[in-house]
Order: sequence, then structure tokens, then C-alpha cells
Amino acid sequence: MTDRDKIVEGLSICIENIDRSCPLGCPYYDKCTNYEARFIFQPLLRDTLKLLKEQEPVEPTFKQDRDGIFVWACGSCGAYMYHIYEGIDKAKEYAKYCRQCGRPVKWE
Repeated sequence: MTDRDKIVEGLSICIENIDRSCPLGCPYYDKCTNYEARFIFQPLLRDTLKLLKEQEPVEPTFKQDRDGIFVWACGSCGAYMYHIYEGIDKAKEYAKYCRQCGRPVKWE
């Protein structure tokens, strides 16, 4: 199960059992039941926040590729996105998301 699937399942179970204790089938059961009652959702909330932050747009950077050509690169993973000589307007049109990590690109 991916982190996203685990988080979605955990949130669904928490919503269904909001007035009850955490059921054994919850993927966060072991983590949440180790906390005091007032902190019970913290592991799930931390993972949810981390997942949401991973979806935030990143500003592109530019760097030289191995042939000495400057390219726009993902600000998160560094994957090449677009050659600079094509112009920023073309890059904005073409590279809305990184093809490597999938993060949205924040051009402005």
C-alpha cells in the first residue's frame, strides 16, 4: 500500500469511527493507540500534511546539462524540463508538471 493509499484509508476509517475507538483494521492503529487520547490522530495528521506539502508547486531552476546547454530543471528532484534557449514562455506552456516526480511547476 502506498503512503497515499494508507493515508486515504486511515482518514476514511477515522471519519467513519469518529465517536468510537480506532478499529483494528486501521493502518494507523498501532501508531495511534500508542498516544494519549488527546494525541491519537497525530501520526495520521503528520503523514497527511507531508503528503499535501509534497504536492505544492516548486520553482524551477536552471542549470547546465552534460552538453553544456542550459535547461530548466525541477526545483524538487532536479530533472531536466525544458531548454532555456526555447524561451520561458514556451517552457511555461510545456512544463506545467515535472515529468520525473510529478510536482507542479511554479513559474511565477
